[in-house]
Amino acid sequence: MKVVYVGPLLPSYLARHRARLPEGWTYAAMSHDDPGLPGALADADFLVVLGPVSRSMVQAAPRLKFIQVQAAGYEGVDLQAAAARGIPVATVGGAGAASVAEHAVVLILSLFRRLPVADAAIRDGQWPQIQYFDEGVVRELAGATVGLVGFGHIGQAVGRIVRGFGAQVVYYRRTRLIEERERECGVRYLAFDDLLRTSDAVSVQVPLTDQTRGLIDARALGLMKPTAVLINVSRGDVMDEAALVDALASGRIGGAGLDVFHTEPLPPDSALRRLPNVVLTPHIGGAAVQAIERIFDAVFINLRRVAAGQPPLWPVERAED
Repeated sequence: MKVVYVGPLLPSYLARHRARLPEGWTYAAMSHDDPGLPGALADADFLVVLGPVSRSMVQAAPRLKFIQVQAAGYEGVDLQAAAARGIPVATVGGAGAASVAEHAVVLILSLFRRLPVADAAIRDGQWPQIQYFDEGVVRELAGATVGLVGFGHIGQAVGRIVRGFGAQVVYYRRTRLIEERERECGVRYLAFDDLLRTSDAVSVQVPLTDQTRGLIDARALGLMKPTAVLINVSRGDVMDEAALVDALASGRIGGAGLDVFHTEPLPPDSALRRLPNVVLTPHIGGAAVQAIERIFDAVFINLRRVAAGQPPLWPVERAED
């Protein structure tokens, strides 16, 4: 079997691939812009990818049996091209969920405690202790309502963590869970608009699809409490970034914690960089070393399954929101 990996050529990634490669299999690693990519795909059995998979890539691989996305997001894959050839596509499921969920909670806490403002003030020679006590700007997560837009692997992990802080958890997803499962998770279902109106923190963790693109727009932001904070650990295009900037700059919402953006890296002239009520991180929600190891394990679990004639785990058509 030949495995072709297409994505960032990080030495640690390549070493992890090779360490997990079954005996007798061959391996090639390419960047998306490598002119030799079509040639490498010509005899590939498996494609492992971190980034887009175009129709031309699928067409260049006549032996291709399986496409494994080395992430939870699959929006860059031409699913129609894969389906036309009968090629299954899978993600790594919840391998990175704990890491992303912890990152989402850190963003909530940073905003509730106004840590970026305090840090910047001290670095600037100030000591805003009295203002913090006098203005009443710091909030506890205990007793707050956290609204989860999307309640798959990541959303459920966020829910477990914030419940440990004493928060109330409400959720919205396309298909409501059965009541028994809601009780097990300690959550309550709300319609999308009601969740936005109710929550003190809204965390978004949905896959990017035609249905979720632009989901958090000006109308949605207008429903939120003026003190509420918004967290995005999904994909930048789930939000209307211009509307978000307007809502933050005008005080329509209290703050935002963003790990993903329309354009990555975030452009130097982005208005988000100038707003004091925003915490910005460079798409690192899943960067915990434990999560990275689980992701690579999941990749090769699926490759071995398909090689043995079994269906892959975490197929795209079963992806949860």
